[in-house]
Amino acid sequence: MKTIINKIFEDIVEQGLGQIIENLIFEKCVFRYCDFSRTLDTNLMTRVNNIILKNIKLENCMIGAGYVENTIIENLSSNELLQCWGTLFNNVVLKGKMSRIMFTNIIDPSEPKGEIQQSYNQLFRTYYESVDMALDISEAHFKECNLRGIPARCIKRDSDSQVVITREKALELKKDWNQIDFRKIYFKTSIQLFLDRGDADYVLVAPKLDKRFTDFKIVIDELREKGFVY
Repeated sequence: MKTIINKIFEDIVEQGLGQIIENLIFEKCVFRYCDFSRTLDTNLMTRVNNIILKNIKLENCMIGAGYVENTIIENLSSNELLQCWGTLFNNVVLKGKMSRIMFTNIIDPSEPKGEIQQSYNQLFRTYYESVDMALDISEAHFKECNLRGIPARCIKRDSDSQVVITREKALELKKDWNQIDFRKIYFKTSIQLFLDRGDADYVLVAPKLDKRFTDFKIVIDELREKGFVY
């Protein structure tokens, strides 16, 4: 594997040309204004395989609809919310310190219910039917983590601070939100948005790098004690 250390990458917009990027190690690199697999064509999605990213800094970057497989990411910082739009994951390990990250099955935020999205939804479902582990987040310490659309069974997690709520349990909780003291954190909103999306389940992640981690953990413990999460 080729190792790249202390390099700055700027203004690289990878358009999603169906290419394969593999067998690389990046250490202490900076990516500025870089986009990965910016495409709405499912036939042109870039595939990343067998990559190690360690101590990486992102500035104004975006991850699009590509494949990320057999990859390890350790210690990732970003100056803003890192959004992964329609990215498909298989055997990807996140560990160490992680910035704010959003994973979603939405490929085009401007047309979340359009024809392109409907076609992509089928690819998304089919892909994860054959995936045992999409993401391992069990050793990741996030500032924030939002996992939209990825089936909970495909996520390896720390069951103490990263828990699953099913649609059935969320609907039961919605009947009376006062069953839980949400301590003014965003879990109530997260659960409501999960219900609005229509997904079968959702992983709630207590962000260990958030100064209010203790509050997140207290809410998770109460949700677990009352049988809403596991």
